[in-house]
Amino acid sequence: MDHWPLYRRALSGWANFYLHTLLGVRIREFTAGFTVWRPNALRDIGLDWVRSDGYRFGVEMHYLATRLGHTIIEVPIRFEERTVAHRR
Repeated sequence: MDHWPLYRRALSGWANFYLHTLLGVRIREFTAGFTVWRPNALRDIGLDWVRSDGYRFGVEMHYLATRLGHTIIEVPIRFEERTVAHRR
């Protein structure tokens, strides 16, 4: 994140602060996008009940997991900006 433009760092920081305050979940980065789940956590959450999509999906999943008593462990990654747009 150190190489991100100021506006992007500010937006990410604000979003995470807002979610920490609103949801009371102590996760450093809600929208990291790369997540590994234990099968029992997914069973407990019940994916049929999850209604969010996009970035909201990760937020909802983390919220539900912590409310159900699961532990979230964050492992830092280095996020690289895309430099070429891929076409389908």
